[in-house]
Amino acid sequence: MHFKWTICANIHSVLLLVVLLSDVDECLSLGGLNGHHCHSNTRCVNTVGSYLCECLPGYRRVDKFNCAEVDECAAGLHRCSPHADCINTAGSYRCRCRHGYQGDGYTCQRELPAPAPPRRDAP
Repeated sequence: MHFKWTICANIHSVLLLVVLLSDVDECLSLGGLNGHHCHSNTRCVNTVGSYLCECLPGYRRVDKFNCAEVDECAAGLHRCSPHADCINTAGSYRCRCRHGYQGDGYTCQRELPAPAPPRRDAP
């Protein structure tokens, strides 16, 4: 019995090796029968016998080949301070403290008023 299983395992390994060696990397070319059809905002990932289109960070899947930009600001997916404005960018966002506040946009502190200049008494 052990001998038969070894033969089957070896045949399976050889067949797997043939499949791996004959795999076409569709990610190396665009379109056609042997190329990928991933569109912008995606990254082609070769798999045995096929490929996948992965969404880039900051993008969400629309269909098998397309991804759309996520508006983190409108969706409430940002980490901006409550005292900051969220500005959507391609694939991400940035935060800017509102007028009267200072910081990096993720942490905003109220600006302190400038100290008054010293008074000069008239002689």
